[in-house]
Order: sequence, then C-alpha cells, then structure tokens
Amino acid sequence: MKSLRFMANNFIDRSFSYSSQLADFPAVNIFNTSRSKIWKPAGNFEITALNNKLYINDGTNKTITLTIGSYLFDTLAAHIQTQLNASSSNWVVTYEDSLTFKFTINRTSGTQVLRKSQTTAAVWDTLGYSGSADLSTGPFVADEQRNHTSEWIQCDLGVPQQATFFALISGIDEIFSLSETASVRVRSNNIDYWVNPPVDIVVPVTDLGAFKVLEDLGSYRFHRIEIIDRLNFLGPEGIKLANVYIGDHQSVTQTNIARGFSQELVDPSIGLQSENGALYFQIRPRYLSIGNCIIQLLNGQDQRDVQQLFYDVGVRNPFFVSIDPGTEISQNLEELTRFVIMTRPPKFNHIFRDYYDIDFEMRESF
Repeated sequence: MKSLRFMANNFIDRSFSYSSQLADFPAVNIFNTSRSKIWKPAGNFEITALNNKLYINDGTNKTITLTIGSYLFDTLAAHIQTQLNASSSNWVVTYEDSLTFKFTINRTSGTQVLRKSQTTAAVWDTLGYSGSADLSTGPFVADEQRNHTSEWIQCDLGVPQQATFFALISGIDEIFSLSETASVRVRSNNIDYWVNPPVDIVVPVTDLGAFKVLEDLGSYRFHRIEIIDRLNFLGPEGIKLANVYIGDHQSVTQTNIARGFSQELVDPSIGLQSENGALYFQIRPRYLSIGNCIIQLLNGQDQRDVQQLFYDVGVRNPFFVSIDPGTEISQNLEELTRFVIMTRPPKFNHIFRDYYDIDFEMRESF
C-alpha cells in the first residue's frame, strides 16, 4: 500500500491567472481556505486561427473573419454581429443566457445563408452548429448549447517545480458541479504555450470531484488546469468550484497509516419537534470525520518532517490528504482523498531510539 500523502503546498497560491470569473464569485476563491467561497466562471470563449471564420451568403459568398482573442458569451455575440455587418447588413447575433444557452444568428431582411459546408478554420462548432449542410432559412438557432470553449486556472512558479498531486472539488456536501460530459486536464510546460504541451493528462470526473496522483512528470514552470464542460445544463455559470490543488506532497518513507482508522459521516443538522409531534430540521452540511489515525514507527526524519507539517497547518488551516493514493483498500482515489482540518493537535509518542508513533484525527473542512 502506498503511503498516505499530505498536500499542503499549493502552487496556485503563488502567481496565478484564470480564464473568466463572475464579479461575486472571483477566481481567487479557488484557493481560499473556506470551502463555502466558490469560483464561478463567466463563460470564456477563445477565438484562435483555428476557429475564426464564419461563412455566409447574403447574395454573394462571403467569409467573415473574427478577431483572435478571449470573449465572454455576450461579447462574442456582439463581436460576430459587428463583423457580419462590417461586410454585410441587417445581421443580429444573440445568446440565450438563462434557458437554452444557445447562439442565434439572423438577418432581418435580405438573403441569408450560413455556409456550414465550408469548414476551414470555421467557428461552427464553437457556436454549437453541427452538421455540414448549408442553412438558408433563419433565424439560425445553434443545434447545441455552448457554455465556453474552456475555462482554466494557471500558475507561473517562476522556476520549474514538480507537481505530484491534483485535486478539484466543489462545496461541502454537494455533488460535484461538472457534468458527466465534462473534461478536466492537468497540463504543464516550461513556457506559457498550450498547443501540445509536454504534460497533458486527462483527470476522471466523479461526484466528489476530480483527483489524480501525478507520477514522474518532471519539473515545469507553468501548470494549467483546463475545464471543458460545454453542455453543463446550468449554462456558463453552472460551474461552481471551491478549491483546486496542484502541487507537491509530503509522505512518510518507511511506514504507513495503521489498520483500524475509522470513518464517520457526520450530520450536524438540528431536529426540532412541534407541539403536535411534527419534526423539523435545521439543515447543516454533512461532513466526513476520520479518526483513530495512527502511523507507527516513524523514523526520526519522518517524525520531524510530519511534525513541521502539522505545526504549519495547525488546527485552523485546511489541506488535502489521501489515505490510499494507490487505491489498494478503496475502490477509487476520491473515496479516501479529502480536504480536511485537524480536529485536535496530533500526539507524538516516543517508542525507542529515534522512532515514534503519531496519533491524529481529521474532518472535512467547510
């Protein structure tokens, strides 16, 4: 069984950038110690040389070129409308941002054809238009919703460093906000360039989050977490993320957590009973409590390293822990990987010579 891992050195804490954010849910919340503070992206659309062409016919065939850059859904719709009317006239482009999350292109008068058969560097898929048949009867509502091209969080470490663990979670006692069709990738490079970077790892998405043990990746200056969830049924603002970790870990070299640790799902909700016997509940978030955690026969160096870790985090600073990173006693990584705080100061017991036992308890952090 691989030794448990403590993750308390988040690279994102240093210098980071992001794709988009809502003003009330800023990206800085992604590494806040409070899990109740979340990041909500605003709907980031990247227009590049690979998707900046729109093909129409307004009586003659025309190619509309979009300006390369980053847009939100509303600014992209406005830009497409501007570019259409710079070469033609009477075009209106909108985005429905509360129900269907689809783009609509329409010409209020005159010939209107979307030449979807033209696909070179076309923007069709970015806007949700599928198939290759030309369309000639407007308004042209996209076939599929589009929330973004991608959302991302990126850190620049200044110098190369090796990341050994990744985690992405939503709020406590919530189902992970990414949909079943979502893609999460960990990407690393020594330059700020993301076409075919040397590290590009797909991370499984589960109801509890996205987690990955990163092995033998080498050291890199830039690390980027990319999220693609274009069909999230809640739209661009349906993504709610509470914490991301991309960083290294601390472990023990000669031993591991002993058998017999306990797990308890705690529900602190308060029940009230009316005079006629009806029950009412003040609902509070549930959390996992992990107790009877013992590591036996720590050598002196491990003992000092772990003691320093616990001194740094105390009982007030949350961190990630993975009790079974090799998934040897659990069904999957997320089952025993949690964002936790210590519920009491750990106790070190001297055994003999330079060897110690450690006893500690944890619970999920809010």
